[in-house]
Order: sequence, then structure tokens, then C-alpha cells
Amino acid sequence: MADSGQDPWFVRAFDAGYLARYAHRDRAEADATIAWLTGSGLVRADGPVLDLCCGAGRHGSALAKRGFTVHGFDLSRDLLHHARSTTLDAGRPVRLVRGSMDALPFRDAAFATCIHMFTAFGYFARDEHNRSVLREVARTLRPGSRYVLDLFNGPLIVAQLVPESTTTRDTTTVREARAFDASTRRLEKTIEITHDDGHVDRRFESVRVLDVDEGTRWLCDAGFHDVRVFGDYAGGPYDVDASPRLVFIAKRA
Repeated sequence: MADSGQDPWFVRAFDAGYLARYAHRDRAEADATIAWLTGSGLVRADGPVLDLCCGAGRHGSALAKRGFTVHGFDLSRDLLHHARSTTLDAGRPVRLVRGSMDALPFRDAAFATCIHMFTAFGYFARDEHNRSVLREVARTLRPGSRYVLDLFNGPLIVAQLVPESTTTRDTTTVREARAFDASTRRLEKTIEITHDDGHVDRRFESVRVLDVDEGTRWLCDAGFHDVRVFGDYAGGPYDVDASPRLVFIAKRA
């Protein structure tokens, strides 16, 4: 799970405070995304779905409400705890499992679809370690099934990188410092959260940036083909200079 003897950043980053920092990514957004994926036939209810790095369970819950059998998988105990309450009203149970995405505890060809949303990829320090995640996903998918890998539009974010910003939410001040390391192609963010009582929390994030060509190559090398690319959560075309997201949808070969 870790790239060194010390716990990597993502073991500590996704605690209860993460939900507050990304409160704008809500269940309505997730429901609209799932409506696009299911309505366009990109995700079909012909077998169980793996919601990989499911977080608080908003996408899995939206699928379950539509009659899908969903397995949610995440490393964060805090987010899985929240997901238990999120998925209670989904209409059918969502099975939640804790673990690391580079070692999925599922049998070969267990799933008909895998969704992997909101840039929950590229966390490991070594490229080979990140690529092993794609091989694990391919192993657990049935031949011909689809994998949805949703990333931020890295090239656009790097081109428009804001080195530093400060926002105030209620009585909390959040300062973010950002940098792109061209040698490792990693986007790194330092987050400093100052609470009204003066207490300061510090977080760090480091994500491998992929473009269309590199992402497609990684997917094909892992056992996927027929790679399609979209630029938003409504199925819009990908524009490297304008799209908010880089959504890969690939078939298991």
C-alpha cells in the first residue's frame, strides 16, 4: 500500500474533514453523472458494479437507487463510515469493503462494470505502482465490460495553475499552495486549514497527471481497448483547453 516505510499522504488525507473541503461535490452531482452513464448505456445493469475508491458513497448510492448491485471499496475508514449512512436510503444494500486499490480482494472477472470517480487515481509515488491498479481493475472485470476512470483535466489545470489561494468557509480559513513537478508529472498541493479557535490542520496531496495519450496507453497496456474520452459529467466532448474533466471509458479486452 505504501511506497516507503512511512504512510503515504492519502492514508491521512481522506478523513472526516475531507467531506467539508469538498462539500460542493454533492449527491446531486453524482446522480447527474450516473444518469448520463446509465442513460447512454455506458453502464448497464447486467451484473455487479465496483465503485472503486467510493469515498462517501454518493455514486454507488445513485447506482443502487437505479437497481444496480454495487460493491463500494475504499481505504478511508472515515469515508466508509459516512458511506454506510449515505447508502442506507439507496433502495438496496451497497456492500462496503475496506482495502487498498492496488490489491483488490475480489475474484477474477467478478464485476460487470467498474466506476472510479473524482480523480481517485495516480496517488502512488511510482508510475508502475499506479499502473498496477489498472491491471487489478482489468483482472476483476469480465471480458467486454467497461471501466470508467474519471480524472481532472490535468493539462488544463497545469496550464492555468494558481500557485496559491485562500478561501473562507464559515469560520474556517483554507489556504492552498500548488505546484507542478514536470520531472515526475505530479501535481502537489499543500492545504492549511485554520479553525476559529486558532487550531491549524495541514494536509498534503500529490497526484500523477495524465493526458489523453498517456492515459490511453496505460489502459491498453493493462488489458483494455476501445478507449473513449469525454470532457464532463454529461458526456460532452473532451477539449484539452476547456474541459473540466478527463473521463476515460474503456472496455476490458
